[in-house]
Amino acid sequence: MRTMSNLNWEYIQNNPKITKRLLGIDYEQTIQLLELSKKFQTKKIKEIETEKTRLIKQGGGRPTFIISRKPNSSDPYIFEA
Repeated sequence: MRTMSNLNWEYIQNNPKITKRLLGIDYEQTIQLLELSKKFQTKKIKEIETEKTRLIKQGGGRPTFIISRKPNSSDPYIFEA
């Protein structure tokens, strides 16, 4: 599905010469600005994750394991971890 922002971005990519008129900066500067904003966003997300208050530390908690039924057991309710 095409949204208005996708259409605008496609239009700018297809017509890089009019970027100066539309945005006030050159096409190359627009690309640099987008790259810097992506780096800033990932940095900000990492900062938020480190400041987040957790009840259980990341990677902590109960270890995962698979429960399987013993193959030769007469009791169907005996499981082994």
